[in-house]
Amino acid sequence: MGKDDFRNIPNGAPGLENRFGLLWTYGVEEGKITRQQFVDLVSTTPAKNNGLGDCKGHIGVEKKYEEIQQKAKLA
Repeated sequence: MGKDDFRNIPNGAPGLENRFGLLWTYGVEEGKITRQQFVDLVSTTPAKNNGLGDCKGHIGVEKKYEEIQQKAKLA
């Protein structure tokens, strides 16, 4: 299932950790999406959807150092 069409791969936890790396490699590094779009897709939007938009999922003034450091590793 999903061998010929990525959209048919079942969602769920197994394999999710690999999708961010693939999205970075084939999205950001190949110029199909920007770094900001990547952060929006994997962090900002999920935080907002779960009611955490004011405190998680983005880099801004008065953010904790650990959060900024973790996101900087992606860059």
